[in-house]
Amino acid sequence: MENLIEKLLLNKYLTVHTVNKMKLDKNYIKEQLIKVGLKKGDSVLVHSQLLKVGIPEEDVFDLGKYYLDIILEIIGDDGELVLPAFTYSYCKNKVFSPLKDMSSVSELANTCIRNHIGYRTLDPIFSYVIVNPKSAEQSFSNVCFDFDNGLAGYLASKKAKYLMIGDQIYFTLWHSCEQQLHTYNRFMKKFSGITKINDDENHSDYYFYCRRYCDNTIRNVPELKRIVFDPLVSEGKLTYKSFGNSHLYYCTDVNIMMDAYKESLNRDLFELLKGPALSESDLIKIDPEKDELDINRVNYKIVKL
Repeated sequence: MENLIEKLLLNKYLTVHTVNKMKLDKNYIKEQLIKVGLKKGDSVLVHSQLLKVGIPEEDVFDLGKYYLDIILEIIGDDGELVLPAFTYSYCKNKVFSPLKDMSSVSELANTCIRNHIGYRTLDPIFSYVIVNPKSAEQSFSNVCFDFDNGLAGYLASKKAKYLMIGDQIYFTLWHSCEQQLHTYNRFMKKFSGITKINDDENHSDYYFYCRRYCDNTIRNVPELKRIVFDPLVSEGKLTYKSFGNSHLYYCTDVNIMMDAYKESLNRDLFELLKGPALSESDLIKIDPEKDELDINRVNYKIVKL
């Protein structure tokens, strides 16, 4: 009875919240993902807005599981799927429970968490789910956007693919680019808290390269699309195509996207921000928080879901 109620609620939610009522079947979804470039053996980072795409023709109980099964069928056992599972727990002064806490940004990740599929990084702010990691002993830095020993470097070393299902531009690894270049619109801040795995509770410190808080430093998404994304599409380095009611973005190598973003940062820090531009000293006057310079770097091993 409980499952039936959940099913009815999901169907009602899909009907109300999906932008249009286009019906999609599994064959169409699989065909479009393959056409855009996804293939067997790929290591791929996937961001998604599944409700923007349309309603599956099949009787779907779990929308995330529906898409997850299709993606995993395409990349196969030799492929590796990486999904954002951000919770921002330490920022909210909450205990982080990686085996239980749902992602705020990805229904695909939540499907993995609910069904104990894959592994999860122990970052209590920006965790990721990794399905079929090459090593169950993989560990990552407690500095959220470190390149070396971080998720960005891990994916870059594999020349991992990037897939966005939806209309928005999500690619959180850009913060790693900003940290590498020490851009002054951000600063390093320490967040401390408790991570709980089963009955074990452990204190940890994590370091996040935070945005200096003022309107000038808000990302200008239309300019990001125009300056970074559109040229990559024109050059054939990024694929952009219709998908149901929405779109797909696909790039053959995350390094291409990070390099394009760094080129923009080196050219003009504020060309992708709301602005107007401020000097470092003026920006610090508005948000005077100081960089955390005493960073104790520790690597934490991923945990099986």
